[in-house]
Amino acid sequence: MRDRLGPAIVVMIVALLQACTAGNDAASPDDHRTVGDSGSVVVLGAGEEEHAFPFASHHCAAYGKIAEFKAMITHRLNRYATTRDAEFICVRPSAPSDRFPATRQ
Repeated sequence: MRDRLGPAIVVMIVALLQACTAGNDAASPDDHRTVGDSGSVVVLGAGEEEHAFPFASHHCAAYGKIAEFKAMITHRLNRYATTRDAEFICVRPSAPSDRFPATRQ
């Protein structure tokens, strides 16, 4: 009997640990996934342009560019739910600034 309890207890402990960590992996409402490259970015599940802008700005800044709003895209998740993604383009700043200095040749 004791030989059978050992593996069962290990399986139960592993299952409980996985259940505890699953709650910590869930994204908070303020965490949004960004998908893009140096030319554009889409902030998934943003809801509104104003909410998505900081995420897009951070993405574009990695390429030395600034984010400009392009469009909101609505996706139907199921019969009763939709989500809105914000699409931005990454453009070079028109005037040099402290954050984006002009390139020297």
